[in-house]
Amino acid sequence: MHSACHWQYWNFAVISGSVLDVGTSIIDGSSGTFTLNSGAGIITAHPQGLSTSPGIGSISVSGTKTFNTGADYTYNGSSPQVTGNGLPGSVNNLTFNNPSGITLTSDVNVNGTLAMIAGNISPDGHTFYLANNSPASLNYTSGTITGEFRRAVSSTGANYLFPVGTSLFFRPVTFNFAILGSATNISAEFLSTNPGSFSPYLDDGSDQLDFAFTDGYWHFTSNSATSNLYSISLTGNGFTSHVIDANSRISARNSGSPVWQDFGTHGSVAGNTISRNAVDNLDVTYFDYCFAGRCDVFADAGSDVSICEGASTTLSGSGGGIYSWSPTDGLSDPNIANPVASPDVTTTYTLTVTGTGCIKTDDVIVTVNPNPLPVISGVTEVCPGEVGVHYSTPNIPGNSYSWTVIGASSFSGENSNEVVVNWPDDCDGSGSIRVTETIILTTCSVTTSDYNVYIKDVTAPTGTAPSGTTGTDACIADAATAAPWDALYAASGYTDNCGGAVTATLTDTQVTGTDCSWTVTYTYNVSDVCGNTLTGETYSNTGSDQTAPTGTAPSGTTGTDACI
Repeated sequence: MHSACHWQYWNFAVISGSVLDVGTSIIDGSSGTFTLNSGAGIITAHPQGLSTSPGIGSISVSGTKTFNTGADYTYNGSSPQVTGNGLPGSVNNLTFNNPSGITLTSDVNVNGTLAMIAGNISPDGHTFYLANNSPASLNYTSGTITGEFRRAVSSTGANYLFPVGTSLFFRPVTFNFAILGSATNISAEFLSTNPGSFSPYLDDGSDQLDFAFTDGYWHFTSNSATSNLYSISLTGNGFTSHVIDANSRISARNSGSPVWQDFGTHGSVAGNTISRNAVDNLDVTYFDYCFAGRCDVFADAGSDVSICEGASTTLSGSGGGIYSWSPTDGLSDPNIANPVASPDVTTTYTLTVTGTGCIKTDDVIVTVNPNPLPVISGVTEVCPGEVGVHYSTPNIPGNSYSWTVIGASSFSGENSNEVVVNWPDDCDGSGSIRVTETIILTTCSVTTSDYNVYIKDVTAPTGTAPSGTTGTDACIADAATAAPWDALYAASGYTDNCGGAVTATLTDTQVTGTDCSWTVTYTYNVSDVCGNTLTGETYSNTGSDQTAPTGTAPSGTTGTDACI
């Protein structure tokens, strides 16, 4: 303060047992000093908090400002505050009660009680250390520490709360030690980053864990790796990557075992909080915890299967989510559990089953076995009644054969690669042959199409007419009788192409010549049993009158009057 004539300077001191509530006001004594003694307290609502610099914060004197490490400090503003560089690096009691949040300006150790009444606390990269190792040294009502928080621990059977999280979500940690070899300091923070690679495993030897929640994880260090055994509870408020349910678990890792795994045994799941018991995971480099869960789906593509070329099989997929098969070649529908697969070649199909934020895969191999290639060889035209006709397909070791013959009188060898057929005596008939060849090992089989055989004879007999008879002694008038038509004789020079009987049929008889020399010419047709006819064939018989006249000489005349 000052008078009209000269300035007066005020020095301020808060004595032990007193508390100065500055609120949002400013204490300005110009060049005066300010001292907050040990055992005293100060309450500030000023956005700039407490500063050692002139004109800044609640205490704006230009003289020396002394803020004692044995004093108590309270920040209770309604707009965002910083602690200011006037807050000592070590204090007795520290209270934060600002719904709009407080940011540390520098490192601070709390040797008495830390009271969190309202609002978030941002260490902003500075050390925030509750050095009092009593479980009751943290008086917590509300608020979240949005960075690293270090706390001294020494007691067993009591809860040590680490009220960490993000600016939006409170994600606290509670330790309760059953064994603690010596006092130690634990630093904790929640990191809103993906926990990284997670390999599925069986938690407690029986509970399948398939994935880590990707909302973040809790990161810790301990300044000693003393003997320890503790339970821990973690609260995942605001987790959205997966649903926290009865199958959710805590997974852990540390610098010596950097793969996510189970330390201790599962405790319980209550709302967004999961606990774990009998853990001994303190590590001076780091030890981390995350939430892990079991897929609400699984993928089972079914058993491997073998089919034959050109065949199909129904895949037996299951899993309970959204199905997708790949490759899609040969599938009736790649987006159902049980598509029909008709691949041309052996194919490995991968089934992908997608659930709520979880993907599972499984493979099935569809082996395509080759089919046999039967090819029938043999004549396609046979004569009526032809027997012993051979039909065959190549003989492949390890294959079996089965023949079907239609229209035959009989056949043999039906279970070999060659069949012998006897065809009926039918001048205009037909038959067919099929063979089924099977590869015994794979049971793949192929039946040929009908191999058609025609039973017929359209060829006329062939041959040469007989030379006929000669020297028959007869008169021309008796020539046809003396040298008659002989059907068997006429047919004797002819044969049927199918080996059947032939017959000769007379169509004309011509007699020429005189009694002294005549010829009988027979014109005829030669036919087989199927009516195939060779026409206009001839053979001739010849002869003559070879008999002297017969009779009695006359008695002559008598009494003729004449000289000798």
